[in-house]
Amino acid sequence: MNQFEVKLTPDYRELADKKLYLAFDITIDGVSPLQNSDDDFDIYEFIMSTRKDGNYFLWTCSCGVPGCAGYFNGIEVRTEGDITYWIDQDLDKSYSFSTNNLRTKALMLEDEIRKWNIHAKSISTELNIWPSWSMEYLFPALGIS
Repeated sequence: MNQFEVKLTPDYRELADKKLYLAFDITIDGVSPLQNSDDDFDIYEFIMSTRKDGNYFLWTCSCGVPGCAGYFNGIEVRTEGDITYWIDQDLDKSYSFSTNNLRTKALMLEDEIRKWNIHAKSISTELNIWPSWSMEYLFPALGIS
């Protein structure tokens, strides 16, 4: 089984423009699964992939469009009891993870994002997630209307 980690890191470079960004990173077995260092991860797709099996674009271009980085087919997510399988149809790789671990990481991220959003509002700043996704993009995943 593969080891899976996620991380949110604040990026204050745009704070003068009243924007606080969070960078979202995934590592599998201690390394990034991305094919290029300027590619990115889609936090919404990750959270949704822990709730329902299907095809997700977890990797994306830094502009937010998966196809721009050559990710045209996405990752097939299939849960079989305690194990969740990711079949990367673009990079021809497969991973298996603890279903409970993935879901726990997603819930942790949701909680962290809510806390960062409260903090951003307290300093009259807009919270965004790289690559340039606003909180409105994440509201459905977080159950916020």
